[in-house]
Amino acid sequence: MASSVITNRLTDSLGRLRTHRYSSISRFRVLSRASAGIGSIPGSQVRTVSGLDSKYPIDPSPLHGTAPEHTFHLILQTPYPPRTWPSKLQDASPLLRDVSALLKQHGGIVNFAWAPSVSGNQTEETLTNDVWQEKDKPESYKGTLYSLNRDPYTMPAVSKSSLPELSSIIPRPLQSPGAFGPPSIRSSAAKTIDVYVCTHGARDCRCGDIGGEIAQALRAMKRPDLRVFDIGHVGGHKWAGNVIVFPSGDWYGNLRPEDVPQLVEHITGPDRIEPWWAHWRGRMGLTKDMQNALHNAAMYSEQSETPNAFSFAPVRRGHADRPMHTVKFVSWEGAEISVQASEGKNLMQVAKDADLEGVEGTCGGNLECATCHMYISPLAPLPRMSDAEDDMLVYAIKRKEDESRLGCQIDVTPELAAWIAQGGRIGLPRF
Repeated sequence: MASSVITNRLTDSLGRLRTHRYSSISRFRVLSRASAGIGSIPGSQVRTVSGLDSKYPIDPSPLHGTAPEHTFHLILQTPYPPRTWPSKLQDASPLLRDVSALLKQHGGIVNFAWAPSVSGNQTEETLTNDVWQEKDKPESYKGTLYSLNRDPYTMPAVSKSSLPELSSIIPRPLQSPGAFGPPSIRSSAAKTIDVYVCTHGARDCRCGDIGGEIAQALRAMKRPDLRVFDIGHVGGHKWAGNVIVFPSGDWYGNLRPEDVPQLVEHITGPDRIEPWWAHWRGRMGLTKDMQNALHNAAMYSEQSETPNAFSFAPVRRGHADRPMHTVKFVSWEGAEISVQASEGKNLMQVAKDADLEGVEGTCGGNLECATCHMYISPLAPLPRMSDAEDDMLVYAIKRKEDESRLGCQIDVTPELAAWIAQGGRIGLPRF
């Protein structure tokens, strides 16, 4: 159920990433090569020089697509530090089991987290090894709910008695605010970034050792725009250190303490929506297929940023026996037109085959004209705009910033069809 929820409602998250198609991905890749020695092969793994590497070698298996599929993430704040955590937190917390069961029904996940007291009154030395609260008291924790396109939502107390309230506020498949509208504004430079580092040593010593040093390095930076937390087991301890960043919901792995400055640069910079691909495991709101597709597209784009490296025209694939999808256009007069199109066919050809007004495609899709110009929301799951397409759009009549695309460069895909099924439409120009 959770998988279908993610597939049907979250193509907009992929689209939000692609709204940054004007910016070059390679600026991050060049930086990571300079500081971490990344190879030139797409998806190559970082090799650092930490002393931890001799004890815990970096796992060479691919990172991308390893983040669990989820649409929102609830964090419960515990006063007990990581050294007191048992191997399996759900065995020590009946509430965690109940909350986890509730959230799974709607595509969400939950974890415990801890941060040092700001006042300094509550230290590890003053706490016993007895995990959680006294047995005669009901469990209750402060909760923070992170979800797509929303600011974090704080619950003063999450307890067994508050589960109905929790159930009422968690996102539902049709309640994703702004799912097909503009992303919520997060432009303030002072916006706080929450960083959760897995330091669950009782579950896996790699997380305790590597994650512990990463958390210390982050806190030592004393950045006012960062809040650093220790988080319980998040899965994939072979890729320790593991870090989750909010509000973006990006998951990172194979980190070492010396990677911290560059990590912070990526997550706090002006283009923070663009992941640090070399360490990227995935993102909240994306299926595993989307995570893999997004990473592969980024690597392909980076590898292809040389003159004449490839033809900008999309590959023309055969359409026989390919799945059919419904594509919905809206004419300049506001009339909605539904067309059946085979997967892999580009939108210019779809419109021409249906004899729709406003689309000529004079050059045949060779990026020599702008007569297949269309209007598509930047939140739609679209391929990254090439420089050649961007240049040709200058000649499009009635061009709209962030909405105008050339139909010859956009193929019909299952993701695009899902976006259309959820209300997305493709606008046609008058001329």
